[in-house]
Amino acid sequence: MNLSSMLWHKRLGHISRQRLERLVRDGMLSNHDFSDFKTCVVCLKGKMTAKTRKEKIDRPLRLRWSLQLGKSIKAVKSDKGGEYYGTYDETVWNPGPFAKFLLECGIDARYTMSGTPQ
Repeated sequence: MNLSSMLWHKRLGHISRQRLERLVRDGMLSNHDFSDFKTCVVCLKGKMTAKTRKEKIDRPLRLRWSLQLGKSIKAVKSDKGGEYYGTYDETVWNPGPFAKFLLECGIDARYTMSGTPQ
């Protein structure tokens, strides 16, 4: 009984054609005609990888931290850095870009006194 090389390929765990030829050469399998050895769909599917799904990033900082930690940010401590914190004009506070971001996201901004070692 002469079984096809594709059947042996499947029975032996989808081994390569070169490996089948080696088994024939070593006398472990009877002589086979490898003309019916075609591309195996199962082997191709096994080598495929799923395309990664890109997240829509409209808020990159929030997405990065929530993905890394699995939690949302509730509070941020800062030393009132001028470029991020904002400025005071007489009695009005003009928030900087980072302070605006914290306000939009509902994150509690906790500021330390300038010049302290914390």
